Amino acid sequence: MELFHLFNISSGHRFHVEISLQWKVRQLQETVVQVTGIQIDDQVLLKHSGEVIKCEETICNCCPENAVDAPVYLFQRSGKHDKQDSRMWEQEIKEITSIIDVSMENANQLLQAPDMHEICHDVPHRASECRLAAQNAVQACARIAEEHRLMLQGWVALVNNMDSSVASLRKRASRLLQQMEKVHQGKKEAFDMLRNFDKTIDQLKRIRVPENILSCSHGSAEPSVVSDISLYGWIAASDPEHSLKELVDQVTEQLVNFQQTNMKSALQNIEKVMEMSKNINCREIKGMNMRLSYLEQHLQYAEDRSKIVEMHTSEILNTSSRVDQFSLEDFTFQYRHYMGQVYDDLKEIRLVCNHFLQSKLELLRIMRTRLDSWIVRVYNRLHHAHNELLMFEEKCTGLKQRLDLLEQVKATPVMYATAVTEIVRRRTFQREFNSWFSVHVNKCCSLYDEETRIRAEFSTKMEKHFLRVLFHGMFDTIPPFFVKSLPEFDTALSPINDQYLKELRNQNIEELNQYLNVAPPQVFLRLDVRDPLTQAAAVSRSVLPREESSITVSPAFSLPLQSCNFFSTNWLSADDVNDCFSSTTPLMLMTKSQSRAESLASLNVPIPPSLNQLSMPGGEDELILTSASTSITTTAPIAIPVSRRRQTSSRFSTPDNQFHTTDLADERQFVIDDLTIRSHSSYELLKHVTAEIIALSKEMLELRSDVSSNTGFFNNEFMKLKEMTSYFLNDQISGAKGFYEAKLAEVRKEHEKVVASPRKKESDFEELRQRCEMPFRDLDKVFAEKKRVEPISIKHKSSDTQTSVGLTTMDRMVSIEDINEGSTVLVIWNDRHKAYMLFSSSAYSHFVKESSVRRLGLATAFPSLPRRNWILGKVSHLDLCVIRKADNRYNLPVETKVYRVDVDPLDVQSKRVPAL
Repeated sequence: MELFHLFNISSGHRFHVEISLQWKVRQLQETVVQVTGIQIDDQVLLKHSGEVIKCEETICNCCPENAVDAPVYLFQRSGKHDKQDSRMWEQEIKEITSIIDVSMENANQLLQAPDMHEICHDVPHRASECRLAAQNAVQACARIAEEHRLMLQGWVALVNNMDSSVASLRKRASRLLQQMEKVHQGKKEAFDMLRNFDKTIDQLKRIRVPENILSCSHGSAEPSVVSDISLYGWIAASDPEHSLKELVDQVTEQLVNFQQTNMKSALQNIEKVMEMSKNINCREIKGMNMRLSYLEQHLQYAEDRSKIVEMHTSEILNTSSRVDQFSLEDFTFQYRHYMGQVYDDLKEIRLVCNHFLQSKLELLRIMRTRLDSWIVRVYNRLHHAHNELLMFEEKCTGLKQRLDLLEQVKATPVMYATAVTEIVRRRTFQREFNSWFSVHVNKCCSLYDEETRIRAEFSTKMEKHFLRVLFHGMFDTIPPFFVKSLPEFDTALSPINDQYLKELRNQNIEELNQYLNVAPPQVFLRLDVRDPLTQAAAVSRSVLPREESSITVSPAFSLPLQSCNFFSTNWLSADDVNDCFSSTTPLMLMTKSQSRAESLASLNVPIPPSLNQLSMPGGEDELILTSASTSITTTAPIAIPVSRRRQTSSRFSTPDNQFHTTDLADERQFVIDDLTIRSHSSYELLKHVTAEIIALSKEMLELRSDVSSNTGFFNNEFMKLKEMTSYFLNDQISGAKGFYEAKLAEVRKEHEKVVASPRKKESDFEELRQRCEMPFRDLDKVFAEKKRVEPISIKHKSSDTQTSVGLTTMDRMVSIEDINEGSTVLVIWNDRHKAYMLFSSSAYSHFVKESSVRRLGLATAFPSLPRRNWILGKVSHLDLCVIRKADNRYNLPVETKVYRVDVDPLDVQSKRVPAL
């Protein structure tokens, strides 16, 4: 469980509750109900930014930064504010001020007690009570000042929420206006769509939906209906109470009555809300900044007074242990002086507490008044405008949905016909594609097997031969490049056949005739693959590169000596040598040699033509060698004559490329044409290269001239740069070095000062300590001298000792000119000033304070009673004052300086000389 801090704006106090961060906000509100009594429906929780905390959110997600200085602000919707809050604050301040008053009264009674021992014994306790009262009062003032700040922040959060709500409503109204403008602009197209809707209904009635489609349909409004029905009947069955005709009439009426001016009232309400929310007199609390600064100043003033009280009480507590019989009177006088200062400071702190309370009550009254009046009116208008926007949005959305529905109904015949033809086309596509795939798989399997066999046979030869170090990558295998089975597709199509398509064509619906034609899939034609190299050779035979002229369209496997085993390979292998002469391999060296053609033919190797066949006359039989047991292909040295593509081919396989030679003249002509084309292309290439060489030479000449012309310029610039780097930089470096050396010297001086400062402080402290100890040394000397003199004075007889003036005489000697604290004075009544004064010859008048008048017993309850004209007293304190007001109690002119004196009664009886 953790603490969650909230601030109640209505009551103006901060509180906290124990929650779990995984709770919902609803659980937090239930806890707040138990603490404050505010029901959940009346609670509004705001962040400092003005964002409303929603009930469904989690506390850890919506309020991750909750703290004492940043609480969540609680508002009450109903506006029922309890007056008990104000009474509670008044009661709290009364308790604080009463503690101050009781502390002061107890201390005052103690100080007026006649027993000095009791005063010195109980004053420290009373001083501690006064100090505690001052501290509590200052803490209360600091809390009230903080609550002022939180109340202002809560008000700003509420105003921000109101502004964001008004802005969002304004944006919503703008979007609604745009939507209504689009609807208004599309009214013409909508009327055009609705104008010929009867023709669409007639088309729907003429289209029959077969029973098998209805039985397989999952979107039928009546699942029990399995008989044939028209497309119009199937659509109308979804809403038996209304018809399409009624829907068309309703939408037509709404379009006729639809006007954009209907939004005027809602927009006017929004504008009024915006105008009310921008009222500067209600948004801002006037004088709030001045109020906060006033509170800060008086809080600082109260803290200073509390520190003074702390200082005086500390003096009393520190000196209480040093009180003895000899210093009893001095300490009593000192305690009375300190407590007098404490009284004055406590009175000021008490006054500050009352000011803080009055300020808070005034701020609460202002905020409650605005919450009950201005805020309520703004949010009521905001709610009303929001409801109007909702009404127009529902109208606009409903109209758009009905128009979309009618547009779908309008396109239903075309869409239905397109779907039927697409189903027929997909079924045909499935059959043809499965057929093509079976042929494709067979051919791919045969190609894969044959290529794998060829590579395996070659690898068995090559892996044991030393030439394998020259030819890398010859042992790769062909990867699988086809799938042997396909997943099923188009198996869940609706049961529509060609007969139903013919039936739709026989309906003679002119608008649907173009949509009832099925395009053949033509899978074999679309997947027909041809060799791009073969096509290029068929288009232009003369442009084939020389390295490609050796490629012939012949059986896939034409390696020489493929069926033979190499003796060297067997010899290099790790097998036994006797394996080379196995019975499966004929020994070529021990048999009669055959002719070259026969040996090559037996090995299934193409025989290249002789070089003299180009010059020998002869027919076609002399140039073409055919044999049932051989596969011989005639190739040209440069280009390959490509035969025409056969007109007939399979539906999947590429056309077979056949190569044949014509007569000798064609063979020679193609060589001549090839040489001519090659020479022409070489000429064109050389011509282009010559032009590029000429252009490059011109550019090189221009570049050389530019380099020669810029050499001097670069030399000058280089010399300037050299001068700058050699002289100017040296000056810069020397100047920077001198600058930093001077800075370093200053830093060293400062460092020496910093190092020397603690030493000087230590010496000053030592000197101060010695000066403070010097009076104690002098006092010790005086006490030593007293001890030395006392035995000597005791030896003398009292009859031999005489004083010039006795102590009692000294107390009765009245000071007239120099009046100081402790002087005996004569207090007299002055009729001119209507106050008691001191009889004095000083230039300043000395008036007795009212508290001293009461202490001397000179105050009279009734003016008719006679006054006492004079009395003797002793001065305890003097204050120099200046008259500031023209109307004052002493009837003196402004800027007159007077003394206000505290006078204590003179105890004459206790100091009377006993009779002889």
